[in-house]
Amino acid sequence: MENQTCWNHLAKMAIYDNEAFIKLYNHFFPIVYKNIFFKTQSEEISDELINTIFWKTFNNLEIFDDSKASFYTWIMSITRNEILMYFRSNKKKIENEVPLEEDFELGGEIFNEPEEKVLQEEENFKLKTAIQKLNEREQKILTLKYWLDFSNSEIAKTFDITTENVRVILNRAREKLKKFLSEEN
Repeated sequence: MENQTCWNHLAKMAIYDNEAFIKLYNHFFPIVYKNIFFKTQSEEISDELINTIFWKTFNNLEIFDDSKASFYTWIMSITRNEILMYFRSNKKKIENEVPLEEDFELGGEIFNEPEEKVLQEEENFKLKTAIQKLNEREQKILTLKYWLDFSNSEIAKTFDITTENVRVILNRAREKLKKFLSEEN
């Protein structure tokens, strides 16, 4: 990200200067939109949420405190909260999870050598196969935790269970994955 101080200053100016807000909007729109789309996998939902997020951002600029967080962190917190509220209010908590399809990439690494890419694809395939051996609840909780970046308390609220229960389920699921992956070798 470019100079955070510059964006923080621009956010303070945007309280009184519409041009400053337009600059913030133009810079952060693609970042926020990609984040929403990744988590919802829906253009319609993303279009709906992006408007809400920037409306809330604009209307709450006075409470932005750059001594507590950067503007980037602040707007991404608003984004995350809006996504969570959308899933909760529409009872689409789990249905819109990122699917483990054949073309789904688990890692975002760039490989210089074709051999590295082939080995990573093989590892991804093994991991996807192992994940599919887990029960549905474990799969959903792993998806929320590792692909959608939910905290244990957010997962607990989604499933109406305790955070300790989430921790136990995650630990058991990871142990099962280790076992399934070691059996394949």
